[in-house]
Amino acid sequence: MESGKSSVETRESAGRLLPHSCVHCRTPLRISSSRSRPIPRILFPQTSRQAREAYLDGCTIFKELIENYSRQRIWQLIKKHYLDRCDHCRSVRQRFEHVLRSLSRKPFTLTLEACPDARGPEPALLSFAYLDSGNGVQGRRLNAYTYTGDNVEWMLPSIDLEVHSSQTILNVKQWLSNCTCVSSKNGDGPFRPTRIIDLGGEPSSDGFAVKKSEETSVPAYVCLSYCWGDRQSLYCSSRNIDSSGAWNGHISSLPAAFQDTFSIARELGFRYLWIDSLCIVQDDNDDMKREILQMPLIYKNAELTICASSTESCREGFLQSRPDYSEYQIPVKFPDGRGGTVYLDSHKCWLPPATEPLGTRAWAYQERLLSPRLLEYGWRTVRWSCSCCTSYGGHQRLPSLNKDSTAQDGSLNYNLFPTLNPLSVPTFPRSREELFQSWKFIVEEYSTLKLTFADDRLAAIGGVAQELRRLTGIPYLAGLWNYETLPSLLQWRVIAPPSEMHTRPRIDRTPSWSWAGLDNAVSIHCSEEAIPQFRILTASAVGGFGKTAHGSITIHSLARSGRWWCEAGDLRMGTVKSNMRSTKESMDGLVVWPDCADEIVTFVNGAVVALQIDLTFIAVGIANWDRNRVRGLILQKGCSDVHTRVGFFHASLSSVRSWQAFTVEIV
Repeated sequence: MESGKSSVETRESAGRLLPHSCVHCRTPLRISSSRSRPIPRILFPQTSRQAREAYLDGCTIFKELIENYSRQRIWQLIKKHYLDRCDHCRSVRQRFEHVLRSLSRKPFTLTLEACPDARGPEPALLSFAYLDSGNGVQGRRLNAYTYTGDNVEWMLPSIDLEVHSSQTILNVKQWLSNCTCVSSKNGDGPFRPTRIIDLGGEPSSDGFAVKKSEETSVPAYVCLSYCWGDRQSLYCSSRNIDSSGAWNGHISSLPAAFQDTFSIARELGFRYLWIDSLCIVQDDNDDMKREILQMPLIYKNAELTICASSTESCREGFLQSRPDYSEYQIPVKFPDGRGGTVYLDSHKCWLPPATEPLGTRAWAYQERLLSPRLLEYGWRTVRWSCSCCTSYGGHQRLPSLNKDSTAQDGSLNYNLFPTLNPLSVPTFPRSREELFQSWKFIVEEYSTLKLTFADDRLAAIGGVAQELRRLTGIPYLAGLWNYETLPSLLQWRVIAPPSEMHTRPRIDRTPSWSWAGLDNAVSIHCSEEAIPQFRILTASAVGGFGKTAHGSITIHSLARSGRWWCEAGDLRMGTVKSNMRSTKESMDGLVVWPDCADEIVTFVNGAVVALQIDLTFIAVGIANWDRNRVRGLILQKGCSDVHTRVGFFHASLSSVRSWQAFTVEIV
């Protein structure tokens, strides 16, 4: 794809709904004063009758207003003042005139609201609006903003659709200079990757060189996070590097995303970059393994990570103007004759109208977690995030003429970042106390993401695990952590319906007790209390930061073995369609979640059928939400008296108490 063609445009324009605009809602709303902040209410010029006509013509703005106003209101007026012979109306003429006056009222307003946002590092406001019908019924909350350059910028925050303008570059430079949460110093000296891309000292040069970092002085470097897409035509390989490990190329021969990255880096004053496909020898397995283990240091020590979030492939550029994703465009007019537009939408950060492909990729998720500073070219504008600041392309700080300012200089500081950022990345944990909840969130998000090669599932989060082990000192167990919360970390379950589950990979890349050995999305349960008989006797794993690991856990607890769980007619699909629930009274509420397809249950003509096999159910912890429920692991015995995990279960505490104590080794 050519650099001038945006993936956002090509992918979204065909199916994207354009902002509503019609003859009824193009009439500007008049603002009484151009310098009274904030503007709480702006009156629509339409009467109730005109609003109803617009609604009947299909205007979506007036549809929302009229539905809030109530379709019955007009007929209620007629009924009250005409048919019911209102005492205040002495004649038919008076009654009729009263109805006409009611229909000629102009009750509809656009109500603007600034709500405090306590999530950021400094006080800020969220910008909202309501379509108010004037009858005490307020419409749904909408995001309210304008676009850069519009006359409404003095009263509403703006979004800059131009992600590659001189103003954007100035903004990014300011974000970099204001950031105080990143230090270039690192112990005995700054870390540098094995190889680095050198753009040279001439801004107009078309050449680049990939060289060993130890052979040059690298003051700072920039990383790129992107979607590979199809196989790249130019990459680092044993065929194009010389005896010193270096190689040269032309920028014009690179994919569009790389060219855009080089352009941004040069404009920001950076000479050196790191891009995986250009700096790792792609046909050298030893080099690949070595560099993958360096990932935490590579991204952690980068001065900046540029994210091509809106592209599906490195062949697509990401510097094009973004389209308008607003739902409503409401024109306004000031007393001095100037006009502008208020833009409204109901988009939520977890459900944006345009998907960011990079946000669906597992490797990119790790890169986001490890990078101290992110410059993201997203679906709507450019975004900045670091530990001390979040920002975006647009106008955030507005002048204030009242005492309710949120900034030291007396201005109003708005923040649209929560509505522009579709990705929720947790704060990096730095202590034992923070590790469990953060890791639970990371695993549940990460396990839903895509991998080109399924056997990268452990490696693509291994960099984060390395950094967490360094920060906390807790031993890592191939996707789990060997400390007091290990009983809860063992209580993960697959959340896909059995009919959509993957089969178990043919090659065991992890022990069966690790979620990373499967290709399904998982959820981790927290049990603040294990059952009294539960003990972890041994737990060990070798590897885990690369593609494979092996290890074992020995558990002592209450358990029950045999085929008691799979008697005919005992299992039915659960209400959430990711479990099988026992219908037999003697089972006392047994719920089963298989780990993989066709291991303990199968489907015949759409009905779930339990396989007639011996299994061991071993209890682990008590459910926080119900003290009478016990969670545990479902195991299958293999050779040498060792077991493998094949599922997860819930059962009543009363039934588990009758089980026998049992010691089992799980591999």
